[in-house]
Amino acid sequence: MTFGHNVFGINGYGIGNHIFRAAGTLDDFTGDKVKVFQHCMGDENFSEGWVREFDEGEYSTTDFPNDDASALWIPEGYTVVAYRHDSQGTGSDHQDEKVETWVGPLAIECLADAPYDFNDDITRLSISLTEDPSEDEGTNWKGIGMMAGLGAIVIFGLMG
Repeated sequence: MTFGHNVFGINGYGIGNHIFRAAGTLDDFTGDKVKVFQHCMGDENFSEGWVREFDEGEYSTTDFPNDDASALWIPEGYTVVAYRHDSQGTGSDHQDEKVETWVGPLAIECLADAPYDFNDDITRLSISLTEDPSEDEGTNWKGIGMMAGLGAIVIFGLMG
């Protein structure tokens, strides 16, 4: 071995840092905040890429690099709307704007994969808390319970 030359990832100064690059795992796609990753989970550069975590709010190119996101983690309780080439996010007018909405929990390991087709295209994110279905104007269980109680009083009142 000649010192100063890279042989099997080892050089005269120590082990080259490319040995420590790694693809992501599903453990990276956890937590209670939306995560945006620079690289796809299967990319060997995943561990060296940037990652940003977001709560509810509006985020654009001042919060993450434009057209450079490749994977997303959306925890339960969040809805994410992603915009491609959005004039509000970049201030420019593009003809190929695209909008997608995703609801968590959802691990998008690679935005290049179908059905997403959004790799390196996100300009702006709108993140909101997903509405709790129990809070909608569905069945009025309290009202039904009161009516059943009144019915029981009437029936038992007539019997007694």
